[in-house]
Amino acid sequence: MRNTFRKLVKFLLVGLQPVNAVLWILFVLTSNSIGIGITSVMLVIYAFVSSIAFYAMLDNITILPTVKIEYQPVIGLSLGLSDGALILILPFCIIEIQYKK
Repeated sequence: MRNTFRKLVKFLLVGLQPVNAVLWILFVLTSNSIGIGITSVMLVIYAFVSSIAFYAMLDNITILPTVKIEYQPVIGLSLGLSDGALILILPFCIIEIQYKK
């Protein structure tokens, strides 16, 4: 439960914060106020800097799984589970998605 909460916090701080900042600056730049525009640019810079800082502090938490792709002379279709990984075998391609370390 705690690890899921930490993943959610990392996703919000590292993933959504910069996206919201860019959407906010696009919204503000369509208006004609210079003071609001300068303040918004400073907030966007702060959002990106804090996102980089949070990414560095929460580096041991992974949000996305690790994906490995290998090209081998294999013909067939298959889906399998290995120890902490999902393996998808396609013609001439093996895709391994590791969801546990």
